[in-house]
Amino acid sequence: MLRRLAAGALILMGSLITNVGIVMWWFDREVTDPQRVREMATAVLQDPVIRREASELIVTSTSERLELDPAQTETLTAAATEALTDPVVAIAYADAMEQLYRAVFEPGTGEASIVLSTTGIEAAMLSDLEAADPATADLIEQAGLPATVPLPVTDLPQLADVESGLEVAWKAALLIGSVILLSAIIIHPRTAVAIRRTGILFALAAGLMAGAVWVITDLAAPRVPVEGFDELATAATSVMLASLTAQAIIQATVAVLVAIGAHLRIWLPRLTAPLRAVAATMVR
Repeated sequence: MLRRLAAGALILMGSLITNVGIVMWWFDREVTDPQRVREMATAVLQDPVIRREASELIVTSTSERLELDPAQTETLTAAATEALTDPVVAIAYADAMEQLYRAVFEPGTGEASIVLSTTGIEAAMLSDLEAADPATADLIEQAGLPATVPLPVTDLPQLADVESGLEVAWKAALLIGSVILLSAIIIHPRTAVAIRRTGILFALAAGLMAGAVWVITDLAAPRVPVEGFDELATAATSVMLASLTAQAIIQATVAVLVAIGAHLRIWLPRLTAPLRAVAATMVR
């Protein structure tokens, strides 16, 4: 009885620690990796609404400098929105998102350095503007776009210390949790029962992960008014959280299969006992 209780407590503790490590591993992989940030930025630009918001950042200063009327500004914004579909322009946007990442996760990087380069944007815009509004195209060609557009970000969190310790933390959590779970399975009087409980707990943890993502993206986020750069950040967060949902689905699938396998290991001997009894009688 004491072994069963001790094993149950260890299974609960080990599952909790391991799943915390899994979430930290996801955060380290998805949020603190600059290459992943660039991929996320490219994925975000597939959304026309996000391209529109990004284009307004580019157009605002130019429109004010050239004193464009509302119709010209709208034409310019439409051209910039279309220009953001160009792969060269998408790279410039990804560079800006990488700067944002470094401002948060690397020490000594200031917010003032976060800018969007307009390299390639002007040429892509002019090809559309020349057909839609030749007069505005001439103005842009003569005056040019600013070389860079500052991103309106303030009060960014500084997470350099978090990043440096995160990899160590999730590796330690996975190692400690795994050792605790292995110890619980060894000391439990019935190994298959311990494995089944572990699978169930991991499936429940995966469900909590997916549920948390649903609450954030489908319930909380739509109720928070966002615009401009905040909308870009919200879209990037949604892309990032989608990967956590995918990870949770994989974890739940594996955990359920493990639990089913352990359950069959427990019940198959009981289910086949009558058949084995009949077979033994026939042999006699």
